[in-house]
Amino acid sequence: TSKGKNGAYFMVEKRDFQVVFKGFQSNFLLNQAFYLVYTLRLAAPMIIAAYLYSYIFAQSVLQVAINVIILLYVVFARPIEKRVNHIQVIVMEVLYLLMNISMLILTSLDKSNKTFTDFGIFLGDMVIFCNFLVNVLMLVFLFVKIMSETRVIRDTIKQNKSTEQIG
Repeated sequence: TSKGKNGAYFMVEKRDFQVVFKGFQSNFLLNQAFYLVYTLRLAAPMIIAAYLYSYIFAQSVLQVAINVIILLYVVFARPIEKRVNHIQVIVMEVLYLLMNISMLILTSLDKSNKTFTDFGIFLGDMVIFCNFLVNVLMLVFLFVKIMSETRVIRDTIKQNKSTEQIG
């Protein structure tokens, strides 16, 4: 949430649009716009593939570059307030980076007709395994978030009951 005089005004004035900016640090404009930045990041692979469909190597290089930029941004700018969300984005970006580096190396091997070596097969397996991990970890993080929010709701209900008994 936003802090300070301008941040408080913004939170009140734009409360109908909190889904866009709530939960992000307000110390930097790019952090406030993290949702937009990350949405564009998630759309980037499809846009890159559509425009550079004939240039597989260029696609791989751009994917790795985007991964590194987003990972550095998330780690150092810390745009996300909740720790679990921050950790989730970092873990997912690391897995995406491993997949994209593997794909970059595979495209390089393909140019030299060495894709079906043991190393090439290992890289292909790495992409499949990382993709599997992404799916499993999404479920794990979802479970953690559900449990966390359930605890907050339970504590709020207990607090309201004790307040009603006092008053």
